[in-house]
Amino acid sequence: GSYNDRELKIALNYSDYLGTENYTPEEFGEMLYKNALNISVDMNSENVIIVLSGLDKSFEKGLEILQDYVLNIKVDSEIYKNYTDDLITGKNEVKKNKNVAINGISNYIMYGSKNPFNDVPSNEEIKNMDPDELVKKIKDLFNYKHEVFYFGPRDISTLKLPLNNNLEVKNPKTEKAPDKYKEQKITENKIYYANYDSIQNDIMILSKEGKFTLEMLPYSMLYSTLYSEGLSSIPFQKLREGKALAYSAYSYIKSPDKRDNSFYLISYIGTQSDKTDDAISSFKGLLDEFIVTEDQFIKAKELILKNIENQRIIKDDIYQAYLGNRRLGLKDDPRKYVYNKVKSMTYGEFKAFFEENISNQKYNMIIIGKKENILKADLEKYGTLKELKLEEIFGY
Repeated sequence: GSYNDRELKIALNYSDYLGTENYTPEEFGEMLYKNALNISVDMNSENVIIVLSGLDKSFEKGLEILQDYVLNIKVDSEIYKNYTDDLITGKNEVKKNKNVAINGISNYIMYGSKNPFNDVPSNEEIKNMDPDELVKKIKDLFNYKHEVFYFGPRDISTLKLPLNNNLEVKNPKTEKAPDKYKEQKITENKIYYANYDSIQNDIMILSKEGKFTLEMLPYSMLYSTLYSEGLSSIPFQKLREGKALAYSAYSYIKSPDKRDNSFYLISYIGTQSDKTDDAISSFKGLLDEFIVTEDQFIKAKELILKNIENQRIIKDDIYQAYLGNRRLGLKDDPRKYVYNKVKSMTYGEFKAFFEENISNQKYNMIIIGKKENILKADLEKYGTLKELKLEEIFGY
């Protein structure tokens, strides 16, 4: 995945435009269309995920095309030049997006100045990459230890031969993603801001809630249901409808995707620049003071229970759920525990959770907007101010 090799994402995206030794790019697309097949390739920090889907009658042909795609992909230097030009143009455009910048600063807070968001190849590095070497990375994918998940009408005994044909490797490489980025502690209140030409200020508040535990999940789901569920959410009602301080406002607890990672309390408000101080003060008040009524608590419980009762994990989502649970160190479906705990949880238990885990926590804040408007507000009372340049946020 991306933590092992910064160039692999570029190689995978480049491969979307290539043909193979047997098919031109156009012919390859036609082969997929003619056989009602689709191939998608994605990656995360630790894995590359290749998905082949389509009609059962095209199963063998699909495997043949998939293996041709990985093993016989063909370099085209002219396509790589055009691809890099588009990629660099896209990178520059992304820097103009405030929402992407907020995500970048969140990574800066969580992992420090070098983080998964900004640890990317420079434009010069991208231009100088050897397309032959990039294609070798694609061809080498099946040489690593891998798993195959199948969902369809065939019996397992009929799958062994076609799946093991060219996908089986006798001595596969095992690559463990390095523990590359360390979560940072939040020990004091800080405010990070970035200068953007905007009529409003976008504000996000982050607090760290501790490492993953199964016991935390029901409480985090209840909090998120109460504080982030659309027009009826507490921040929206209190800050937009009640005080006209926000264009948008929400708060939720983000669950980690790995056992050693932490929960984060993430709160957002978009407001007019002249209302920044009032908006922050009011939102901080919502986070520090428990104002949930018992009726709101009961309705949130009912909504979570109903959602779990109606949820069905089917098709390839079965495998994705299995992988997700495995990354968290869980052997069983966590929804069973969440369902039973939410059902039995009392109003007093949730209030105690809020007062211990939400109220008066150390936080880091992000503000995106015009620098002169940000500095007009009396922000130093909320924490130490630090400006981040776009190069620090994006890594280029």
